[in-house]
Amino acid sequence: MKEKWQYIGWSALAGLFGIALASGVPLASQLIANGLSFSPLALTSSEVYQITAAVAMGSQTGADRGSLNDPIFEPPAVGKAVRADLEAMLITLYEDGREIDTYPIVSKGRSGTPWETPTGRYRILTREENHFSSIGQVWMPYSMQFFGNFFIHGWPYDQYGQPVPEGYSGGCIRLATEDAKDIYNFVTLDTVVSVYNANNGSVLPAEGYELLSVAEPAVSAGAYTVADLETGEIILAKNENQVYPIASLSKLLTALTSLEVINQYQLASVSATAIGAYGYQGGLEKGERLPLEELIFPLLLESSNDAAEVIAEHYGRDIFLKQANNKAAAIGLTHTKLDDPSGLSAGNVSTARELAKLAKHIYQSKRYIFNVTNQLERKYGEHTWRNNNHLIGAEGYLGGKNGFIDESGQTQVALFELPLSEFGKRKVVFTILKSVNRERDMATLVDFVRENVIFGQPPANPTFEYL
Repeated sequence: MKEKWQYIGWSALAGLFGIALASGVPLASQLIANGLSFSPLALTSSEVYQITAAVAMGSQTGADRGSLNDPIFEPPAVGKAVRADLEAMLITLYEDGREIDTYPIVSKGRSGTPWETPTGRYRILTREENHFSSIGQVWMPYSMQFFGNFFIHGWPYDQYGQPVPEGYSGGCIRLATEDAKDIYNFVTLDTVVSVYNANNGSVLPAEGYELLSVAEPAVSAGAYTVADLETGEIILAKNENQVYPIASLSKLLTALTSLEVINQYQLASVSATAIGAYGYQGGLEKGERLPLEELIFPLLLESSNDAAEVIAEHYGRDIFLKQANNKAAAIGLTHTKLDDPSGLSAGNVSTARELAKLAKHIYQSKRYIFNVTNQLERKYGEHTWRNNNHLIGAEGYLGGKNGFIDESGQTQVALFELPLSEFGKRKVVFTILKSVNRERDMATLVDFVRENVIFGQPPANPTFEYL
């Protein structure tokens, strides 16, 4: 049975690349020629399934993958689309620009946890009348995968046919089974899926920011962006659209991708290749096996390059990077790209504005990541991973990440809650690229905002933009 399934899986992979299994060149060699490297003999059925989905998503065009994480949805004029509103808990079907039907969502991933349902624009990658979840150990009827471990599906049941209890899902969009069947019969592979949450603060507010000074902060950074985490309003910016290497800020996207495409309960093995990555942070040992859910701590607290490589290798390094770049595109990051999972490569690039947008997305859709970055330490077995970010413990600090390689200079993403109105505080993201002294630059920007920015006025500057 396993061999038959793998043949089907290989057939799917071959079809994606237009490769015939009967050709004289081995399929694995042809896949490698298309930019994928892995050991085909080691692939399990679930890994073939995930690779197929990753390649399918990676084959979409840039126009297909623009972000639809906004309050006003314009369905495509031609073809089908599915809109999942996680605030209203409704899923709506569209065809040729017209609304066809609406169904209630009965469960979603719990906010603030690693299993929060991801927002963004995706496409139907796979369809199965009954999919077995290796994570939840349950059957999910009428399953439609749209990204990583996330599906739209009917009410799950266990091996004895008993339905699971009511409550939050593991991140999937759960429907009544009959409703899921209707949607399953409506969609086809590649149907647009827009997942939106009004709590993500995309609705533009009646109030905004006012600058009390026309002077610019004196910083060494080549680029920066300061923006409201809830509304996305850009408060301050310099060269915000200039593309730069981002160094270890890459690990924010690595963490996000890991949480959304890998079973966090699996054990990952530390290879000689992984610990050969530059740096000693994390203290991982060759041959050691750790749960994926623990590797996020050395990744984010100590900025362990080894941990980044272990995570990527566990999934399949090339496929993991495809998934990371697919995720960036799904949330509208058009200039953000990862060449490696750690940030050691100068090919890992983004802009100050897109990093602020990524931070906003993570804060609103996977806040757990920033909660991890704001911990002092984490103990696991013989390991104690300690936070090496100089901002830890600073007043109002909510989390963040820093980085450095020669090509990038010093980089940083930091979240703060600041008293910017008479009666309340605002959550603000600061991103810095190509800095000579990020500690001084960050302090300068935070102080400037505290002293020269007020929230609560009608937007006084019509040129203000939004992430």
